[in-house]
Amino acid sequence: MTNKKYMTTVGSQLGWARVPPGSRLSTYQIPQYAAIAKPYAEATLSAMRAADQAHPTAEPVPYQGIQFVRIPEFQDLGTRVSQQIAAAIAGNITVDQALQQSQQYAETVGETYRQ
Repeated sequence: MTNKKYMTTVGSQLGWARVPPGSRLSTYQIPQYAAIAKPYAEATLSAMRAADQAHPTAEPVPYQGIQFVRIPEFQDLGTRVSQQIAAAIAGNITVDQALQQSQQYAETVGETYRQ
């Protein structure tokens, strides 16, 4: 979702204010985006540069990596997918069913942003 072409497509088709902030350093080099992001660019870029993928939380965790998607549906999608995984672990549905339903949720969210 965060390749360079995606960013320019969103900016040119939906408006530069709709480009997800903090997704790519290179996005801040696009003049149209730099202009719209000026009020928060310095803080966002500083946070991006300081992010430590090897230590993504204040307390130790058994994983590495950083993710953030700035759409309201992202948290809801995470909750729904977590519920599907929990149902599969509990034996209420199969893993394939959990993955299929989770994919359907993700596609529904994605579809709202294609329109």
